Amino acid sequence: WKLIKGKQELAQKGHRACEPLTKLELDDTAINTLIDQRLMQNESFLKRQKAFKDFDQWPADAQLGLLSMAWAMGPGFSASWPKFSAACEKMDFDAAAENCKMSEAGNPGVIPRNRANKRLFQNAAAVLAGEGDGFYKREILYYPQVLLKPVIISN
Repeated sequence: WKLIKGKQELAQKGHRACEPLTKLELDDTAINTLIDQRLMQNESFLKRQKAFKDFDQWPADAQLGLLSMAWAMGPGFSASWPKFSAACEKMDFDAAAENCKMSEAGNPGVIPRNRANKRLFQNAAAVLAGEGDGFYKREILYYPQVLLKPVIISN
């Protein structure tokens, strides 16, 4: 770590530039363990925040959207996202979808994540709108499907 960190000239060259200097590798099991640990830590932290206290009752799509944002920005991101946090606290996932866009400046890789997160929160809003009539269930992850809210037709 110190060797790589000390070679500032590698910073703009991408991760492959470090290959000749490294010998340490993690197998898939170790990588999956680290991912699982980070997800559990993020979820635990988020559920202690007022805005996300009802996380366990959220539709699965909204849960994944929040975890995606926490993975990208760290679980403490919500402190500087008041509109998003307020929407989540009310389980207003339409508003959460409109306020979940992360900055794409200098990071084009965030563009597909932003699209996915918006879809996840829109799906969650549709789940809440349609669950009473049996259209959707909160515990099912519908993404990448596009869900629609039920339309009521009256005479």
